[in-house]
Amino acid sequence: MNERKQSILFTSQSGLEIDESVDRLNSSLGNRAEVICAEGDGIGNLVRTTSISKALIDSINKRYDKSLETIRDSTKDIFLIHLHCSFWKRSAFFTIVDRFVSDLKKSIDVKGVVTLIDDFYSVYFRIRNYYDSNDIKDNVNPIDLLYWRAVDVMLGQMIANQAGVPHFVVSVNHPLKLLTKLLAVRHVTVYAGHPITDIRKWKKNGRVQLADRLIQRINDSFLCELSQAESFVTFLPDAIDEYPILDLPQKRSQLHSIIWPRKWLAGDEPIARPPRDDLVETYMGDLSRSISANKETYEDAVSGHVADRDYRLVNQSRNFVFILLKQIRSSGGVESELAQARYGLKDTYFFNPDKIKKGKHNGGRPAWATNLTGESDDLSHLMNIVAKQTEAPLISILENQAT
Repeated sequence: MNERKQSILFTSQSGLEIDESVDRLNSSLGNRAEVICAEGDGIGNLVRTTSISKALIDSINKRYDKSLETIRDSTKDIFLIHLHCSFWKRSAFFTIVDRFVSDLKKSIDVKGVVTLIDDFYSVYFRIRNYYDSNDIKDNVNPIDLLYWRAVDVMLGQMIANQAGVPHFVVSVNHPLKLLTKLLAVRHVTVYAGHPITDIRKWKKNGRVQLADRLIQRINDSFLCELSQAESFVTFLPDAIDEYPILDLPQKRSQLHSIIWPRKWLAGDEPIARPPRDDLVETYMGDLSRSISANKETYEDAVSGHVADRDYRLVNQSRNFVFILLKQIRSSGGVESELAQARYGLKDTYFFNPDKIKKGKHNGGRPAWATNLTGESDDLSHLMNIVAKQTEAPLISILENQAT
């Protein structure tokens, strides 16, 4: 009996160069799958140069129909399909993706939806470069990119619910191999919680060396270990880091000195490559001026995205592992994430390298950092416990290939 064809849907806003990322993902899977761009080439120019109308909707639907025909006629049994959940046109958004997903389900099984996201400033740099390189005169309002991402994530969840499959929100600043493991091999999903805001406050208040030492320690002894573990699919809160752009840096070097260092890549290629340094230098001034003119609006938008993203990352993980240090024995952000993990009945683990004792007095840990699934001052011990309960891949591509 022939098994039905299977697919993973990748959604994103423009400016992430997602087609190149999905091609590299397929290469990491031994080109076992066929990559499909649901809307075909040139969709951005079509939407940009055409009024929102029935004619435009019909044109996009025809592109969807052509992709569906390609899938039905293909001899491949696995498909990596990338598409836009929503289209953006001069601060307006529209979607027609529900019909495509409904028709797709009639032909093949949808096994999961992955919404890929990036820092909105990186998206801005790439889109500005594309417009300038192609002599496109349209204005790019950076705040629209935040709103567009929110719409895309929400609709990604909607089509996942429509298909009855898991939805993952994944920053393209994670290693590409995270997606390979998520799709193709047995793995464990982990969210890595740690203090961020508290450390940044120290840095702004002049305690730069201490803050930098804590950042390095959290990276080296915690984030890198979890991210590089062979069977771990580790979602990191710092893989999107947008608060630093609100400080209005004027140079690439200034921005890179204040974002959380992405050492967890450890030489691995990210899902999407960052914008070129020269693009950052070219457009940083324009971006900072736009933010400066509407600072409160950007602050509210970024804060809202952080809250929504942390909620989603915790919920899409089976395990929540967090770290506290003797210099930072409590963290409002980690406390909120732990509360969400408990509400979602996740397994919760405390990596306690400084052996912070229980109790409020004498600098003990906070009351919320108790009654957990596990605790240890040895991260490898906790990781061995977590690794015992593996999860099935979305599609067993590598296993199928081996058989």
